[in-house]
Amino acid sequence: MNQPTEDRLKHLEEEQRQLKEEVRKIKEQQTEPIKITRMEIEMHGARADILQIRESQADLRDRLIEHGSRLSSIETKQDAHTEVLGKLVDLGEETKASQAEQGAKLDLILKLLQKGE
Repeated sequence: MNQPTEDRLKHLEEEQRQLKEEVRKIKEQQTEPIKITRMEIEMHGARADILQIRESQADLRDRLIEHGSRLSSIETKQDAHTEVLGKLVDLGEETKASQAEQGAKLDLILKLLQKGE
């Protein structure tokens, strides 16, 4: 073969090698965005799940705070009711003692009246 034909062949082989390299790079570039996109979709889904969990925890925290305040209110009312009940029990015992005294006085009056007859 003559020199210009050989040079041309070498040049064509070099261009073919460069084209193959470019095709390989393009294939790599085409697969990378797909992987990244899938990863981004998965990350987006994970972030949405995390956000939903945070909102749920915030709702639970708010409910716990509300229930704590209600329990505190119930405790305060229960303390007041216990105090009133204690006073009623004391009053009932005083009334019972007073009735016993009155019963004893009436028995004495009855005995005295029976003697006087």
